[in-house]
Amino acid sequence: MRLEVTSDAVEYQKLTAEFLGRDPLRHTVLLTILDNMVSGVSVYPGRFVSVHEGACVIGAASWTESHGVMLSELPDSAVEAVADVFAETGVPVPDVEGVEDHVLAFAERWTSGRESRFELDYRTRLFRLGEPVIPSVPGHARRAVEANEPVRDFARYTLDSRFRQ
Repeated sequence: MRLEVTSDAVEYQKLTAEFLGRDPLRHTVLLTILDNMVSGVSVYPGRFVSVHEGACVIGAASWTESHGVMLSELPDSAVEAVADVFAETGVPVPDVEGVEDHVLAFAERWTSGRESRFELDYRTRLFRLGEPVIPSVPGHARRAVEANEPVRDFARYTLDSRFRQ
């Protein structure tokens, strides 16, 4: 197993496109971040790690200033090595997203020997969509009015505080 590191989003996209494209739903956030960087929509710095076995990519991870570390599907044996690579690059890692076992292994490795700790902040799940059902509810869509400002302000405060942590 070999790891390759780059800060070139275009190069990384070329290297990992086939691997990430095999399961685009699972890798949707990573693919979107990468596409935004390649297209110029996002201009954040990034570090990208591809995990190889022979000529095949078998895993991928990215760090961007805007999203922290994103782990794709990875071999279990690669998780600690990926954490070490990001540590060597000196990037700050405020958060990690991916499969829970890999996130925990990454976080344990990242905090090992440092004066820092981690906590599991949230979990997400991927649901398979069945037959959509359009609910029958009273009312209709409308533009927000002044009376809705407290709700908008609360949502903005909640999102802002999440990104300040």
